Amino acid sequence: MKSSRKTYPVDSTKSPRFAGVSTFARLPYSRDLTDVDAVFVGIPFDDATTFRPGARFGPKGVRENSLLLRPYNPALNVKPFDVLNVVDYGDVDVVPGYIEDTYTRVEREFSKLAEENITPLTCGGDHSITLPILRMLSRRYGKLSLVHVDAHHDCWDEYFGKKYNHGTVFRRALEEGLIEPRRSIHIALRGPLFSEHDYGEVRRMGFSIVTMRDIRENGLDAVIRRVKTLVRPPAYL
Repeated sequence: MKSSRKTYPVDSTKSPRFAGVSTFARLPYSRDLTDVDAVFVGIPFDDATTFRPGARFGPKGVRENSLLLRPYNPALNVKPFDVLNVVDYGDVDVVPGYIEDTYTRVEREFSKLAEENITPLTCGGDHSITLPILRMLSRRYGKLSLVHVDAHHDCWDEYFGKKYNHGTVFRRALEEGLIEPRRSIHIALRGPLFSEHDYGEVRRMGFSIVTMRDIRENGLDAVIRRVKTLVRPPAYL
């Protein structure tokens, strides 16, 4: 914690969860970054998806469901809000229908967070929003390790002749020098692919891959050991 400033969730034994403004985990909403360690920030943008829309409502839905969170984690024996000042930073003002303009706005907000060395917990939004975040974080911290948990690797080159969408994020990030593939891993890949060469191409880029079949056969502990061996800070999850 950076100072004596204290941010803490609303006490649900004193104020019912159905009352008040729905912020993430009932934390204070604030754009004041003074002495803040981490923020929850929404990017309600899904215009870069090639199939199923609706992720723009993700930040709203996550905030609503997070009202049930309590401040103590018994499995880890930790009270995170005792040691970190965390606020709900609100949403980036995206531009519906315009990827480039939205990227510019995301970069502007995340540059503020990076300058203050604040850790963002970001909620989208389709997967395309990751690229402008990586741009700003790599500018501050250098090339990043990537831990990507997803059904798909999102390393395709283009869809419909377009380079920027939810399925091309990490190829663009690699081309821009934002991530270090030898220290990065895609986890839980599954489902049909476009070609028998898809995974091979991703490995040739330098990324490591763990499929759902690997997880079923080897267990989660093996995945965790691999991540610990491979990934080095600075890292983006």
